[in-house]
Amino acid sequence: MTTNVGTVPEVVGGQVQLVEPANHRDIARGVVEIWQGEVASLPKKEFLRNDCVEKFISVYTLNNPQRIILNKEKG
Repeated sequence: MTTNVGTVPEVVGGQVQLVEPANHRDIARGVVEIWQGEVASLPKKEFLRNDCVEKFISVYTLNNPQRIILNKEKG
């Protein structure tokens, strides 16, 4: 069980139950539904370190191309 705010729904996978944060009735509903086997089945997600680093560098170089070139030259 997790909340359905921010990027949490984007990163969870498998058997999940999404609830509203700070809503005791929705949290109780989520617990009951989990107990009854009522969960969403989302695809499992993988976040590989190299993929994350490559994406970060590609975004960073779009915004700061000179800085990356200088850093590469310095080694």
